[in-house]
Amino acid sequence: MDTSTITKKSGVLPVPKTAHKAAIREANVRKILAAATRCFAINGFKGTSTGDIARLVNLPKSNVHYYFPSKQDLYLEVLKTTAEAWMQDADVFLSEHDPAQSLMHYITQKCRASLENPEGSRLWANEVISGAPFVSDYITSEVKPWLDQCVAVIEQWQRDKLIEPVDGRQLMYMIWASTQHFADFAAQIKLLGDKDQSWESQVQDGHRTLVTILLRGLGLTAPETIPDFTV
Repeated sequence: MDTSTITKKSGVLPVPKTAHKAAIREANVRKILAAATRCFAINGFKGTSTGDIARLVNLPKSNVHYYFPSKQDLYLEVLKTTAEAWMQDADVFLSEHDPAQSLMHYITQKCRASLENPEGSRLWANEVISGAPFVSDYITSEVKPWLDQCVAVIEQWQRDKLIEPVDGRQLMYMIWASTQHFADFAAQIKLLGDKDQSWESQVQDGHRTLVTILLRGLGLTAPETIPDFTV
C-alpha cells in the first residue's frame, strides 16, 4: 500500500525534504555559534581554531567550514548575533510610548542577557576594548542607525515633557554599561558580593536597583515592587 496515500488520507502531510534540511542547518548553525562564542570568549580570536569549535560540537571541521567559510566569518557572525539580540530588546522604544514601561522592559531584557549569554557580552566587550578591529564597519552601518532611532524616541519623550532633560545617547551608554556589567565583570561581583547569595539573585537585585535609580532620575515613578525576571 502507498504510505504517502495513507499519510494524506490521515490528514498528516509529509515534511518536505527541503524543510528537514533547513531544520538541520538551523540546528547546526545554532550549535556552532554557541560553541564559537564560548571558545572565542575564553581564548580570543587568535587563540581559537576552527578545529577547537568543531570538536566542541562533535562535528567534522569541514562541516563548520561549510556553514562558515573562514574563522573570521564565524567570529563576525558571533559578534553580530550578540549585538542583534541586544538591539531587538530595544524594539520596545519604537512601539511603546510610555517611557517608564519602555525603559524598565529594556533594562530587564539587558539584565536577562547577562545571565543567558554572558560569554557573548564579554566577547563583544573584548572586541571593542581592542579597538573594534572586526566590527567597526558593522557598528557604523548597523548599530549607529539603530542607536540614532532610540535616541530620537528619548528626545521625543523630552519634547512631550514625559521625562526630565537628558542626553539620550549618554543614557543608552549608561544602560549598556550597567546591565552588561553583570556579565563582563561577573568574577569581580562574585568575589565582592555576599557568598551566601546566588549569582542570579545578585543580578536580580542589581536589576531592581538600576530600574529604580534610572526611572527616578528621569522624573518617572518607579513601581513599588519591581518583579524579578525569569531565565
